[in-house]
Amino acid sequence: MTKEEVRFMIKRTLKYGIFLGKQPPEEDRRFLLKLGAFINERKRYNAVTESETRLLIESRYMDSLFFIDVEKNTLTFIPLTDEDFFGAFMEVLEYIAVFGKVVAKKKKIKTEEIDLDWV
Repeated sequence: MTKEEVRFMIKRTLKYGIFLGKQPPEEDRRFLLKLGAFINERKRYNAVTESETRLLIESRYMDSLFFIDVEKNTLTFIPLTDEDFFGAFMEVLEYIAVFGKVVAKKKKIKTEEIDLDWV
């Protein structure tokens, strides 16, 4: 895989999220809690449960790095800073690669949402 392909995959993941597969909302929440426990066990970053569908990932010095939300079987990432973001993001991807069942899925854009007045 080239650098451009890796960059493309990361951008796509940040834009569309990661589809976890069709499962009930309880499984989504359980996945998020297990992800938080995994991050805390590694002791490189802190995972703080903000709500039952949101984790806050922090540096060891309590600097907020990004949120992870789970909704409709999809993990989405909301970066708060670019400082140390990549290392924590890779921890999440490592957990998903080892323990997750991820299915590729692209988000469809509704044409009603697109402003075409400039055309």
